Amino acid sequence: MEEAVCALEQMKHNGIKPSLKIYNSIIHGYSRSNKFKDALFFLYEMKGIGLKPKTNTYDGLIQSYGKYKIYIVRLIV
Repeated sequence: MEEAVCALEQMKHNGIKPSLKIYNSIIHGYSRSNKFKDALFFLYEMKGIGLKPKTNTYDGLIQSYGKYKIYIVRLIV
């Protein structure tokens, strides 16, 4: 995950707007690694730069939440 985040930061530093696919990969990677705070950080960052999450963005989060038996009381969409 460190390499993916490093690549993301380099893109932003060079004025390249990362795509939804890149953010989804990072979000799903953190979700699968049981690092949900990191996954949510990138979800909110993605939304902050104007990228709108798609169904598959949330699918990865929801599957991992179920796998690790984490129950969501409220997720700001």
